[in-house]
Amino acid sequence: MTESVEDLLARGLAAIPGLPEQGDSRRTLEQLSWYLQELYRLNPLFGLISREDAADPEMLAIRHVLDSAAGVPRVRDALDQGGSRVVCDLGSGAGLPGIPLAVLLEGLLDRCCLVERRERRVRFLRGVIAPLGVPALEVLQADAERPGPALEALLGEGPPPVVVFRAYQQTTPETLKGLVRVFPAGTTVVAWKGRLETAREDARVIQAFPGTVLEEVQGVSVPFLERERSLLVFRIESSG
Repeated sequence: MTESVEDLLARGLAAIPGLPEQGDSRRTLEQLSWYLQELYRLNPLFGLISREDAADPEMLAIRHVLDSAAGVPRVRDALDQGGSRVVCDLGSGAGLPGIPLAVLLEGLLDRCCLVERRERRVRFLRGVIAPLGVPALEVLQADAERPGPALEALLGEGPPPVVVFRAYQQTTPETLKGLVRVFPAGTTVVAWKGRLETAREDARVIQAFPGTVLEEVQGVSVPFLERERSLLVFRIESSG
């Protein structure tokens, strides 16, 4: 019998060390499977994921949902260290990594803000988060480097958030300048990257920039994925 995508997700999540224990693992699998089905179904209309990656639900599950899940333990560490219960997913696009993060960290987050400026993608995100039933999830239509009132209000509350992104922008002095201008000192950034060597090149840019402090470059193993993946973690030291 061919393995279902839900079974694939179950095996993949079980293989990721350090994931928070799920109070209702069946519900978690149902949420992620439903999100995956919607992503697969609506991708031709919204153009969220490359055609190659969206060729079948199994590939989407591995390259995007399990890839996002592999970074959850490090994001949880950052939340614990900073005393925060807020995540901002910049350039969220299809909701990655924000939606898998919010599902897998349910109960540990007060807010998981999917920050996206493009109207078409905002419509997709708003359409999928309500049926998921994760109270922390919300969509902010904003340019992360030119925040509107909603994002500014969020950043004025409580401890600094943890900022995450997968396909936001390359790490350049200009990108870092934008992050430092918008986000408060103490904000931790967890960026999903590909090859370790590429992440180390980005790390050198961070080390040379006066407003940021490199925390680590960490290789991650994504279940069933043969590509090299890594996380780049740094902290905003001074706000602009």
